[in-house]
Amino acid sequence: MEALERSGTPWRIVCSCQSLSGLTAAARAGMGVLVQPRSLAPAGLREIPPPALPPLEDVEFVLVTALSADQATVSAFARKVRERFGKGFAGVTRS
Repeated sequence: MEALERSGTPWRIVCSCQSLSGLTAAARAGMGVLVQPRSLAPAGLREIPPPALPPLEDVEFVLVTALSADQATVSAFARKVRERFGKGFAGVTRS
């Protein structure tokens, strides 16, 4: 929304949903657009490149685990995320 504001592109919220599947269904129905990393783009949707929409900045992903979480599992998951999304993944935060 910030990128749309900065570019002067008018926008409005037409759907609010807590699940990715709900947002994907709304986008597939033509209600609006959905922002997703290219590597996670749902089937049946297409990229809308600039200048039709403004470019977006990078996002940060953070993995937060419980102190009681199995560290071998957490490390394996973090390694897979790093392999999939590249070196931008910094690490794991425990809470």
